[in-house]
Amino acid sequence: MSPRGRRAALPDAGQTTTRGLLPGPDLVVRVFAQDGGRYYDYRFGAFPGPESLRVALAEAFARRTAPGAGVTSLHTAQRIYRCVGIFCRYLATLAWPPQQVSVAYLSGGRPGEVINLE
Repeated sequence: MSPRGRRAALPDAGQTTTRGLLPGPDLVVRVFAQDGGRYYDYRFGAFPGPESLRVALAEAFARRTAPGAGVTSLHTAQRIYRCVGIFCRYLATLAWPPQQVSVAYLSGGRPGEVINLE
């Protein structure tokens, strides 16, 4: 109930909120703020590089920004998105850009270094 004693209106039956990796060819990930009211669409389709890499990065971003996954603000999601964009642009400058990226590639093969892609 609201502070005034009114019951909250429920959504219509069958209505859902689309979040995460949206259907379609554009590789758009929709992220909601913790309060659930505001959201932003992050476009991975515009990044340079092979589509398989962009799809994998978009899926990882969607998992990381899902409810309960740790990223709770749009500001933090925006910072992660910027880093992914910088990383994709860097990979595009390489003479032989990778089709997929492993943890060993990211760490430069240095033992003991852990990078969490999830």
